Amino acid sequence: MDDLICKASGQFIYASLGVWFINSACDLPMRQLNIILELRPPINHDLPFAELDALYTFILSCAKNLDLVLHILGVHSALGECIGIGSLHSGVETVESMLYLEDADVRVYLSPLNSLLEISDEGYDQHGISFHHTSFTDFLLN
Repeated sequence: MDDLICKASGQFIYASLGVWFINSACDLPMRQLNIILELRPPINHDLPFAELDALYTFILSCAKNLDLVLHILGVHSALGECIGIGSLHSGVETVESMLYLEDADVRVYLSPLNSLLEISDEGYDQHGISFHHTSFTDFLLN
């Protein structure tokens, strides 16, 4: 417990993401906890979000096709910026169409990231991508 508190550095975001990650269906909770405890941030420990960035980096590394995942997230983000977050036009189906993906491909490629984001039903056969924490967007932009 002390190790987790130290890694969180007083940041609720880290603790919350840790819970999402540990409870994800990717592996047994004890193995997920061990992963978090063994992650080591870069040598620059003076960076305020080094532990959080290390956890984000690890979770992203679990994606089968990281380049495509980053393209999906980039298109989603760009659409959200252009037409407003939460718009049906920035849904999963639009991202799939723009990237010439098959139906449900976004769900498949983003499934290892379920501790970072959620694909929700927005009605009318539209699904949206929402991040659990806004700091993930900041991480992606940096």
